[in-house]
Amino acid sequence: MVEDGCSPVTVEDSPCALRFDVSAADGNSRVLFVERGEEQGRWVLVVD
Repeated sequence: MVEDGCSPVTVEDSPCALRFDVSAADGNSRVLFVERGEEQGRWVLVVD
């Protein structure tokens, strides 16, 4: 486990909290995009 509490990306479940300062950004949604080799993951995150 690395200093920020998140382990490297693996195929096994591993809880992790990612925090980004978006206070200066407009809108209520963000997109999280992860690439690992040829694989890609994309999540649309919406704030209520």
